[in-house]
Amino acid sequence: MHASANPRELLTSGVGLNQPDEARLMLRSGMGLAFAKEIIRTITPWSSNAEFERALSRFIELCRENSQKGYVGAALQSLGLVTQTWHKQMVEPVSKHLQKIDPLACEFFWRAAGGAMYFSPLNWLPGWSPYFTAETEPADRSAKQNARAGVAWPFTIVNLRQPGIMANFLQRKSNEIKDKDAWLNGVLSALIMASESVPGHYYVAKFCEYQPSGEAGRGPWNEYIGSDLMARVDTYRETLKKNHRLDEIFRYQNLADLVASLESGEKNSSPDVLTAW
Repeated sequence: MHASANPRELLTSGVGLNQPDEARLMLRSGMGLAFAKEIIRTITPWSSNAEFERALSRFIELCRENSQKGYVGAALQSLGLVTQTWHKQMVEPVSKHLQKIDPLACEFFWRAAGGAMYFSPLNWLPGWSPYFTAETEPADRSAKQNARAGVAWPFTIVNLRQPGIMANFLQRKSNEIKDKDAWLNGVLSALIMASESVPGHYYVAKFCEYQPSGEAGRGPWNEYIGSDLMARVDTYRETLKKNHRLDEIFRYQNLADLVASLESGEKNSSPDVLTAW
């Protein structure tokens, strides 16, 4: 996509809309990547406030105009991945301007930026950690919470087939986790995304059934992840999807509270990203 292109309704009508449910989240994420890669090239750390506002507003508009309700966040979050991975010097100015333009979009930004921190080669050098980066790079509490959850997301997906690796981490290095709620949000969101993309996902089920052997392993697992994991994943996914809020997994919040409010018919206390637009 060229930066001057003006696509509309790519995934809201016709063939783009009539895709299997399993493909919807990742299609919107991929589309958001294409938009983000082009938009980020139009600004630099020395761009004016007006140039930042124009570029970022355009990115948000493209995501909104080409994703139907309940999937916009999947496209929006891709800007964080692109910026953190390939344009590191742009993270701070993009975050600052995005916060002014659309605070909810900024939440999606930092969630994916946190995921990108997990894969950064620098963060796997001795003395470095993606968890440390998620604590030190974001400037405010909301950004930190989203980045923390973002780190937990790929850690869960990468080790989905071997939950023992996560159990070992929780037993030996749980001190690196500064926010249990954000950690759990990242784990649950990753499992929801995987089970939505692959219904009846064998490894999601096996991960959710896993229990470490010995009290030394079970204690941290139950503290940071808890029991009835498969039931929570299924209930949250089904409720969010039914209420056209599945993209909420791409930003940090208390999923249990959100789902409870949706099930009771009450309006969520936090702004709805779609309503805000």
